Amino acid sequence: MHAVADSALALVNKARRGHTLTLSMFNLTYPAAAGTLLRAARRGVAVRVLLNSEGARSRQARALIAGLGTNRRAKSWVVVRPGGVRMHSKFLLVTTRTGQGPTVWVSSGNLTTSNGRDQANEALITVGDRPLYDFLMTQFTLMRKGVTSPRVLGRSATTAATVVRAFPIPEGGAANDPVMAVLNDITCRDGSQRTVVRMAQLFLTVERLYVSQRLRELAAQGCDLRIVGHMRGWNEKAIKRLLGQGDGHVDLRSTSGRILHTKITSVDGWNAAGERIDIALVGSHNLTGRALTVTPEGVNDELSLRIWDERTVDTYNRWIDRVIAEHSDRARVP
Repeated sequence: MHAVADSALALVNKARRGHTLTLSMFNLTYPAAAGTLLRAARRGVAVRVLLNSEGARSRQARALIAGLGTNRRAKSWVVVRPGGVRMHSKFLLVTTRTGQGPTVWVSSGNLTTSNGRDQANEALITVGDRPLYDFLMTQFTLMRKGVTSPRVLGRSATTAATVVRAFPIPEGGAANDPVMAVLNDITCRDGSQRTVVRMAQLFLTVERLYVSQRLRELAAQGCDLRIVGHMRGWNEKAIKRLLGQGDGHVDLRSTSGRILHTKITSVDGWNAAGERIDIALVGSHNLTGRALTVTPEGVNDELSLRIWDERTVDTYNRWIDRVIAEHSDRARVP
């Protein structure tokens, strides 16, 4: 039930003296979280934690702050993200002094009880990708220091395993949207075979309404669209657009049971150049306005990872197909 949170704490439990743990977390309520991190610090691990201001009010967060302190000159500490930005990034970095490659954990879910009890989430763990580790460590430092400028925070890098992108970026809109970049680079048919586009998304808000229009276009061009979401978080116009009858109708699915909290988009097929692709976008980045750039309602720190390892992407694809087959119903027009 709590596999995502437990996967992060398993990494913490393996850390020993000389290791460094760097955690960025939006919310922290999971009963085992504070105790696990405090025990790591007592083992001689350097534990550095950055919390969103809302998440810093929980019992677990307060226990962690009391145990580690807030002095950044100490070996271990906790900092609440300054600057008024909602820190929605969720990652854990593990490194050692022995020359072993670093470990990076990035998730759609928080270290909370509801993460496993009430929600469906995922976590991606990579080992040995030093540029990815360094990118996220730099982002951690920028957030810790209270940087708010999208021109500084909106960074990207290509590593061995990913194209990683941090938000907010200076300008939103379809031209700057990483999800649209993927959706615009698609050929729907190769002979009798069809490109499959999958999405498992918590939100699709009015600022990203153009995503639903592009999905409709891809369906009309012959792509196989497998789209599932938490419909209470989807804009009404987006739902109506996708469900509308005629050319490009999408069999939109709505999850039943737990809240779908993932932010996954994948493509299994061909790009615009006719080349075979098998890619997925994962991370903390919802299809909302404030996840992309500054909006009147505020702005978030976010992460999006584009991955292409065939076995990893296939795992995501099979999971989405299972959610659609076993845990969803046809969405209805609001």
